[in-house]
Parts: sequence; structure tokens; C-alpha cells
Amino acid sequence: MALFIILAAVLTLLAAAWLVRPLLRRTAPPPSPAVHGQAVYRDQLQELERDVARGLLSPQEEAAARAEIGRRLLAARRDASATERTETARPARILAALVLLVPLAAIALYAWLGRPGAPDRPLLARLEAGETAAGSCGPELEGALAQFGQEVRRDPENFESRLTLARVLFRCGRYEEALEHFEAARSLTDGGDNVTLLSEYAQTRVMANDGIVDAEAFDLFRQVLEAEPQNPEARLYIGAALVQFREYDLARQVWEGLLADSPPDAPWAALLREELARLPTGDAPAAADPAAPDAAPQAAPAAPAPDAPPQ
Repeated sequence: MALFIILAAVLTLLAAAWLVRPLLRRTAPPPSPAVHGQAVYRDQLQELERDVARGLLSPQEEAAARAEIGRRLLAARRDASATERTETARPARILAALVLLVPLAAIALYAWLGRPGAPDRPLLARLEAGETAAGSCGPELEGALAQFGQEVRRDPENFESRLTLARVLFRCGRYEEALEHFEAARSLTDGGDNVTLLSEYAQTRVMANDGIVDAEAFDLFRQVLEAEPQNPEARLYIGAALVQFREYDLARQVWEGLLADSPPDAPWAALLREELARLPTGDAPAAADPAAPDAAPQAAPAAPAPDAPPQ
């Protein structure tokens, strides 16, 4: 990342320097009217000398003409001097400074607002661009939020209202709030062993954690697979977690098995094929055990959102 930033900065400055070069190039300005006038008056003085030599002017006429031409020549010189003081390359220099300052300001703004260390999330972004449309609530979902939010406030122990509210919040991309209501819904079940709820809760943990499968989410998905070995969401996330832990061969086995058991039109099938093609061959040294809380993660994929039946 540091090397990329350095190369990008160098290329940006080179491009800016190429644009600035014509603006800083010194070019001879066009002659001003005052400078042109000086040349005219000098020619008139030379013509006066010729007329005097030919005896066409008397001494009095020569003196008067010379004085008038000299007065105009001095005035033209004063005008030319004033023009030279005001005629500068300031506009070009201002443009050149702006060309250089804009990329520098952009770099400073990115350093302030950007997230250069954010993990890559290609699969997550493409899955979210499909069915879930995370982060946007239409009128129907907004109405469901109001309805089930009111029901939960009226009866906090109502499992169905709490679960539906959590699912609607998930669809709206409000993962932290959804996580709280999924946790509350789990506490209202006997031991929290509802497999569907367990899977949805684990998926919400991943989304609230910026696509990272942490140790608790990994353990939840393993519990889902113990109860339902063919559960597609759990297999999808387990494979993503294995990629996260650099267990590429195991991840390939999990995802290839999921593809083999999935219908061709499954929402994750095409994307998984792309991810499988991108997987390195062979495992890198594992950063930590997958169940360890401090395992070094990168972004994991998102499964389709849990169904929310607003009514």
C-alpha cells in the first residue's frame, strides 16, 4: 500500500509538472502601444535631422519640432515603463500554482477522509448490489420498521415481532441495530438453538463487523452446520473465513462442494466461480486458528439477506 501511494503521488506530480510547463515558459510579450510610439518618435527625430541637413527647416522650426517630438518621446517612455511594471506573468503563475496545489489538496483530503487500510471486499460488494440492496430502505420497509418497532416497544417479549424487526433492519443495512434485536430474539428462545435464527444472527455479526468473520461468528456457523450440514449460508461463510485465514485449499473444498450441491441459478453460484478462480494454489502459513478471537481477517462475502415478511 505504501509503495502504491508513493507511485501514485510521483505520477500525479509528473502529470501536474507536464501541465504546468507551458504556463511557466517565458515568451516575449507583444509590443505595447507605448513601445511602438517610441519607435515612431525616433523615426521622426531622424527625419527631422534629414530635413535640417537639406535646409528645409529654419533653426527656430527645428527647435520647436525637436522639442515637441522629445516631449512625446518622454511621455511614451513613461507609459512603457508603467506597462512593464504591471505586465507580468501573474495569471499564468497562478494557474501553475493551482495545477500543483489541486493534486496535493486531493492527497491531503484522502489522507484525512480516506481509508487506505480498508480490506478489499469484491464478493461482498457484488452480493450486496444484488438482492439485499444494503443501506437503502424503501417506503415498504420504512413502514415495516415503524410497525414492528412499535410492537416491540409495546411487547418486548414478543419473539416474532423482535425477529421480524431484526430482519427488516438487516435489509435496511442497519446492522448494529439488527444485531441487538437478533440477540434479544435469541434470548427469547429455549437455549437459542433455532438454526435459522442462529444463521441470521451470525450473518448479521459479519455485516456489522465490516464483512469480517470473527471467532464468534465462525463458531456460530459451525453450530449451524452441525445441525444442518447442507446449509448454504453457513458453507459460504465458512469458506470465506478459511480464505480469511489463508487456508485456501480447505476454502476451495468447501466452496466447490457448495457449488456442486447448489442449483445453477443460485444467487451465489456465479460469484463463487469467480472467487474460486482467484484463489491462490496452496495454503499460506495460517495467521491463527480459525476459532481464535485475534485471527487476522479480511472481508468475507455476504449471503442473501434473511427474508423479512413485513405485513
